[in-house]
Amino acid sequence: MTARRSWLSVTRPAVLLGLLLGMADALPAQPDPAPANPPPEEKPLPKYKDLLPPTAEEILRGKPIDWIVLLNGDVLIVEPVKPRPKTLETLKAQHEAISRQAVSGEEAIQQKLKRLAELERLQVTLPDVQDDPEFTLETRFVERIVHFEDLVLRRVGLLLDERQLPTAYELLLYLDRRARGWDGFQSAYQRYLFLEAERLAGESRWEAALLQADLLFDANRAYPEVGALRGRIADALIGAAIADQDYRRARHFLTRLESRNPGHQVAEKRSAELQGIADNLLTEARTAQTSGKPRDASRLVDQAARVWPNHPRLKEIHRELIDAYQILNMGVLRLASDRPNPIAPSPADERHRQLTEIPLFEPERVQDGIVRFDSVFIESWEPRNLGRDVQFKMKPRRANWESRPVLTSAAVVEALARRMDPLDPGFDERWAADVASVELQSPWEWQLRLKRIPLRIETRLRFSVPLSREEQEWSGDLVAAESMPQAQRFFVAQRTERTVAYQRTRPQPAGVQPRLIAEVIEHRYDTWERLLQGLQRGEIDGTPRAEWKDLAALQADSRFFVLPSALPRTHVLLVSPQSTLTRNGALRRALLQALPRERILYDHVLQTQPSGDRDAPPPSGRLATGPFASTTYGHHPQLAAPEYNPIVAASLVATVKQQLDGKLPPLSLLAPDDPVVQRALPAMLAAWKYVGIDVAVVTASTEELPPCDLIYRTVQLTEPIRDLWPLLSPTGRSDLAAIEFLPHWLRDQILELERAVDWTTAVRMLHRIETEFLMEARWLPLWEVDEWIVLRKRLGGLPTRPMHAYQDVEHWALQSWYPTDTP
Repeated sequence: MTARRSWLSVTRPAVLLGLLLGMADALPAQPDPAPANPPPEEKPLPKYKDLLPPTAEEILRGKPIDWIVLLNGDVLIVEPVKPRPKTLETLKAQHEAISRQAVSGEEAIQQKLKRLAELERLQVTLPDVQDDPEFTLETRFVERIVHFEDLVLRRVGLLLDERQLPTAYELLLYLDRRARGWDGFQSAYQRYLFLEAERLAGESRWEAALLQADLLFDANRAYPEVGALRGRIADALIGAAIADQDYRRARHFLTRLESRNPGHQVAEKRSAELQGIADNLLTEARTAQTSGKPRDASRLVDQAARVWPNHPRLKEIHRELIDAYQILNMGVLRLASDRPNPIAPSPADERHRQLTEIPLFEPERVQDGIVRFDSVFIESWEPRNLGRDVQFKMKPRRANWESRPVLTSAAVVEALARRMDPLDPGFDERWAADVASVELQSPWEWQLRLKRIPLRIETRLRFSVPLSREEQEWSGDLVAAESMPQAQRFFVAQRTERTVAYQRTRPQPAGVQPRLIAEVIEHRYDTWERLLQGLQRGEIDGTPRAEWKDLAALQADSRFFVLPSALPRTHVLLVSPQSTLTRNGALRRALLQALPRERILYDHVLQTQPSGDRDAPPPSGRLATGPFASTTYGHHPQLAAPEYNPIVAASLVATVKQQLDGKLPPLSLLAPDDPVVQRALPAMLAAWKYVGIDVAVVTASTEELPPCDLIYRTVQLTEPIRDLWPLLSPTGRSDLAAIEFLPHWLRDQILELERAVDWTTAVRMLHRIETEFLMEARWLPLWEVDEWIVLRKRLGGLPTRPMHAYQDVEHWALQSWYPTDTP
């Protein structure tokens, strides 16, 4: 900076000298007067050939400057001149245009001459000069003007030569913001992209390198060696993806290469390699088929479709082998435990039970608020003797598509007799109180004699019958005898950390048409977003439960069926019978009123807000008043949802603390392993803490109930009258011990409901009990949510409103399909 100041001090005399020379011909010659005080010796102006462009720091932090190069090679450093760019050319063009204009009149001629004179001079301002920095310079003394933007580009070029790419990029961004479209910018920027792509490739940062190379190609596809550079980068990326068997990723980079460089030799080489891999898989699939291994053949041909969906022979082979052994791939966030816990079962454990077990009677549909039941084992049941006897006839044969054992009367009678035996571990006190005897009449017929007439006999028989070894041999065609007695529809064939594979216990006989689902594989994803991506990519065929925030988009997607579950899922907090703290009614009411249930429902559970549009579909969730679904008779329509009132809750907590000598011990909450529940829990715990209640979450590691005060349950109760009693029991047992913790008057009402024989009276009693439980906060209802099952439209035989995600799954059919979209 000191050197610059030294020669800037002579700028004013130099300009004056130029001006005097311009006026030399117009003035008479005068002798030069001798100066009274000679000025100090002045340093000459810098030469153009000796100057370097400003440094990056000077450009970014200093003032912009232009270079005015004089005819003798001297350089004036001035503030940016106007007009720009191409100052001299612009002034010359304007001068020529005005010169050609014909004008008349003295005044017009004088204005023209004045304007021409202005165009022959530059108005310049010297930087860092305080007194009178502005001067006029005649353009005839100027060889060229190097604008500040051109100086920036020169510095960028030097930085690129030195491979100082980050600084060069910073200057390019600065220049683009200052003067977008400046001549020479694109050339410098393209050179930067090329060098940056080479640098990233040298560091094996292949994806970032390809991005830079793509930007360069899009900017200038004729740039030298850009095609070769993209090919080298893409080849490395495709090779790494093939090595990891991530063929979709390999095809993605292959497509990126071919989209800009059709016929590139790397693209042709890698395409041939992928097709060769697919060829080998198809050959292995045919070999597996001829070896009698349809499952292996199906998996291999599907893998070939994932490798190279454009294979010329794939479509026909895929249709044949997929139809022979159909595998349904479902995406989930949680897999069922290998030892499901009955105390706090998760939705994944419920799916496992529904997929494997077959109760004598299982829910089929909801009609007029009542769940209707059907049986795959029982052909008919007929009441006799005014309903005190019921004659049952078993199904001696199975349809070809049915995956189940043949159940004889002997197996059923033995199972029912054990439930009546007080010494048997499976003893059911309620069952023994209802049934007088069970009589075996033939291999396919049996009779049930009742002590009192039940409201619905089907609801008493909603359990699976364990099969003995003899019963399994009777069926003759079961492949999962070791998984019996409970796994009667599908059994767990393989379990890994990320997947669980369920196969039919009874495969379809060979040659039977149409072929149906033979295997269900659940794939665990870490997040819903990743699961949704897998669904859209075709990695999976569906998911048992869609997240509500993406429900509208999925419903609008023509590729999927979005099926509503027949029953909503209700979230409710139950009081643990072993807790002494929650016997305090004031504490229970405080727990209930401290929760902002509506806010938690929309912010954390549904993760979407209700629409104010009257024509919009109703929200997928609502506040609950009890554990029974609002679509069933168990729901009391006249009950109002509890209000959120933290002030009242805090007052109740203060009262409880006075009763407990001023200190309220922390409570414990047993919760299932459910992503929806896990989202809601932090907000619930914070709301309780706000009013002075500390609650800790515990998990059940065994089948025994751990010490806890509250139990978080998510339920879909199909028969409210019958399900009330086991709901209150932590173990699900229906005996008097399960309801001992309740007041005697409430126990009497439950027993009275159990003995009811009139439907209207029973429903009225159930609603009365529900009212008492809500008023006394014996349970803490939270909300109920509608569940939606998403399945790709390659599936057939689906129920319209399924009772659960896998209802009639052994009757579903899967069409041949594989993703062919460009990844």
